[in-house]
Amino acid sequence: LTPSEVELLHTNFNKYHPILTCPQCHRAGHIKNNGLTRSEPKMPTFRCSQCDQHINHMQIQERIQATTPTMLGAVPNPVFLPTHATSYQSSNQQPADILQTVLQQIADHSKRLDDHDQQVNAQLSAQLNTQQEPLSSFGSQIDFDQLDSQAPKPISATSTNNNSRLPSTNPWTNSNHINNTIKQTTTKKYNLKRQARKEQAAIRFFQPPSANQGFQYLYFNTKTRMPIGQVRRHLRSININNGRILDIYYPEKNILALLIHNDFTDELKSQLGQHGITPKTSYDPTSPDILHDKKYQDMTTQDRTDIAFRLHVERMERAVRNIRYPVSLTVAHAFLEHGWISEETIAELAP
Repeated sequence: LTPSEVELLHTNFNKYHPILTCPQCHRAGHIKNNGLTRSEPKMPTFRCSQCDQHINHMQIQERIQATTPTMLGAVPNPVFLPTHATSYQSSNQQPADILQTVLQQIADHSKRLDDHDQQVNAQLSAQLNTQQEPLSSFGSQIDFDQLDSQAPKPISATSTNNNSRLPSTNPWTNSNHINNTIKQTTTKKYNLKRQARKEQAAIRFFQPPSANQGFQYLYFNTKTRMPIGQVRRHLRSININNGRILDIYYPEKNILALLIHNDFTDELKSQLGQHGITPKTSYDPTSPDILHDKKYQDMTTQDRTDIAFRLHVERMERAVRNIRYPVSLTVAHAFLEHGWISEETIAELAP
């Protein structure tokens, strides 16, 4: 299109856009000017605000020509006119006059709707004022002093038993509240203990190596044999730091063995001594006397000693494999000095 044709297109679009229909959704009055195209030569482009359909200048020109018979000398298409457009056609009115008449009718309908809304709002306001007058007069007649004198008195302690079925506002009568409080308190104490142990471990890291290097087993008498997890819970209940207990096992019936670092020996003995628990002073896990199985009764003392030592070695190899690395490597070197494990086992521990 030439510049003059583009200007004429804009003029006709501004004049007839209320009755121009979208080619996609076929709704009139929703086509908007969308600026110019990016390509050269730049031409006007349009967009439907209802279906977001983009419309080029040629489509708009075709819509205007189909709607304005004066441009083609044709009869206007009834599809693009209101349903009562036949009355305008019969009177031989021009499209501009028809458009002006339609717009005037829309304005009249809008004015009538506004007047109706104002009347409804006025009626509602009057009804609201009428209902508020009795309420305000009733409020001025209330004797608040008399209401205070007639208010129910607090329930005394003697009448509590008679009204035991009434809901209580005391939170300590609520079992859920009590359980949650106990759980929160226990969790807080546990977190404090964990924090204290972490601080102790951090302090030990910044200290020089101990002169009392090494590990040892302490042996204790037990009434019965229970799972290792339950043993650790018992130790925790008497404030024993389970993180310092590296290994727990039963060398024989009613004997419990705890593997600890030499630096922790005095502290553990002191803590257990407060509860009357003392370790066995002399105990040999490689002694043939710990073999209580009947199949070993007819063997010689030397054979029983060899079997006891072999069983102990197997148990030590399992222990170092269950201890976290790199602590397991340090424990393994200590066991190697006692002859309890082999160098091949140490080599297997390396990651």
